[in-house]
Amino acid sequence: MTTTTKNDSAKFDDVGFEPIPKEGNRNKHFVTFSQEAEGFAVIGIFKGIGEGKFGIEATVTDKDGIDKIFVLTAGLGDLRDEEKVPVGTMVKIVHLGLKDTKAGKKFRAFQIFVKK
Repeated sequence: MTTTTKNDSAKFDDVGFEPIPKEGNRNKHFVTFSQEAEGFAVIGIFKGIGEGKFGIEATVTDKDGIDKIFVLTAGLGDLRDEEKVPVGTMVKIVHLGLKDTKAGKKFRAFQIFVKK
């Protein structure tokens, strides 16, 4: 077994290895809508939904190939409906900000556009 020190890391580059990025996978970005301004939009190809670290999550791949991953809240429920938003469809998801329900509770509102 061979061990490597900091000084001989160039040997790995010579045989086609690349160092693992310290900041994690650069092709993924977790979107937190609570930290985004009203009008913020995620645009790209809808890749579907699945179980994630924070519950059910949706993924949209943008034009740069970066996966935008976000929690599927009630305001994004239409993304669960394959007839409304088929996997592989170009989508634009616009954050409309906090709105009030009739009962006076706050929720995050979204508008989802689908390119046909």
